[in-house]
Amino acid sequence: MRSLPLFLLLAGCSSSPDVGGTDSGTDVSTSDAPVITNDAGPDVNSQCVGSTPLVYDAPTNRDINAQPTTPPVLGPAGSIVKDPTYGTSLLRVTDDTTLSFLVANEFWGNDWSLDSKYFYFQTSTSGLAFRKFDPTTMTATPVTPTKSLWNGGFSRTMPGVYIGMTGFKILAYDFATSTQSLIVDLTTIVPSPTGYALGAQEASNGLIVSAFGGPQQDRMQYIVAYDPKTKSSHVLDVIASTLDGKPVGTTLGSTTAGVHVFELDPSGTWVSFMVATTPQLTVYAWNVVTGTVTAVPTVNGDLNYGTLGWGSWLRHNGNAKDSFNFARFDFTSLAGPGTDMLSPPRTPNETGVAISVAWSNVSTAPNAPFIVESLRSPTNTNPWNVWDNEIIAVEQAATPRVWRFAHTFNTYTGPTASDDFYYLFIPRVSQDGRFVLFDSNWEQTLGTNTKTGQPRTDMFIAALPSPCP
Repeated sequence: MRSLPLFLLLAGCSSSPDVGGTDSGTDVSTSDAPVITNDAGPDVNSQCVGSTPLVYDAPTNRDINAQPTTPPVLGPAGSIVKDPTYGTSLLRVTDDTTLSFLVANEFWGNDWSLDSKYFYFQTSTSGLAFRKFDPTTMTATPVTPTKSLWNGGFSRTMPGVYIGMTGFKILAYDFATSTQSLIVDLTTIVPSPTGYALGAQEASNGLIVSAFGGPQQDRMQYIVAYDPKTKSSHVLDVIASTLDGKPVGTTLGSTTAGVHVFELDPSGTWVSFMVATTPQLTVYAWNVVTGTVTAVPTVNGDLNYGTLGWGSWLRHNGNAKDSFNFARFDFTSLAGPGTDMLSPPRTPNETGVAISVAWSNVSTAPNAPFIVESLRSPTNTNPWNVWDNEIIAVEQAATPRVWRFAHTFNTYTGPTASDDFYYLFIPRVSQDGRFVLFDSNWEQTLGTNTKTGQPRTDMFIAALPSPCP
């Protein structure tokens, strides 16, 4: 299933276990990285929520550090190299010679467990691949679930538990005990739905949301919000434009325009969902507590794509602005336009970079920085600029610091509007904000994906240095 990233800013565009190598934890690069002044702020040990960082021990300069043309030499899966510019440890997770390994193509789940001891990604042929992870030693071991796990993600309330779907049943799978239990059968809420389900996601208060009841993506009729503690539920019918059977006051979809993707904010108050209207997708915000559904307006001519934080909406602040221009909106005041977060903006203004944002770390710290990964478009002829092809973190502050961790070593020369291109800038941050999962073609040095003919990609984990325990 192909879906555009919720935070896609692309110039020129309108809008089963795997067979990877054994993880050994070997460090194949012991040379020191260049010394770069760190600016983590005063009294950093107080700037943590538990083990989740609000600040990072990483450089915040705005020097233009072009991605090295020769990437570090990689060892096998399980080996660790240092980013040559910033010194961040990068774990190579996979090393197959035929398959590509990619971040999972979904926007309704957490790819990391609450305790960062499990994560998943996908292969180009065999679905999801799971790993057991030791956050202390940075070792990842293949693990095979005893049950099929689809259309879901890791829990925001239960460590090591994956919440997913089989048919119209929402299930919880515990990796520690290899047991599966039923949370709810959606046919007890909506009798005799047709089609299948798009997925399920849990909030930090235990609320679970799912989209289902259609023959395919873009045709899903229902979004249900279910509280396992009270066994209560609310049903939004996108085709009929009703909530619990009552009109919502605006037309949402039609028999040919249903739910494209959905996302549940970590607080469990808001559901953002896209409806496949034409000429572009329409984004709505559903307040599960008040029962209101509001269209999310465009801002400064920008398409209304974004990603959810804790009760807030993070998005680009205008098509004509720099690719790294961000604005944060509280859901209670979506009208905007918002205030540009990065001040001063990059110089010169550049729109030829594609951006994706990961913010799963707000599950444990509502004011946590958001993680950004970028990729220069193949048609971008601008000079290299600050933050191009990097993984960075942006602080939640009036004048935010931008911490820099690593270059991604992605170089892409194929068609811009393709799955292969889109996959190369989708980061996945752990719920405690300490690790980022990403894929890379390592400057196209990993061979060829025999399925697509494009350069292969492997999975990597960047360990984000922080002062937190």
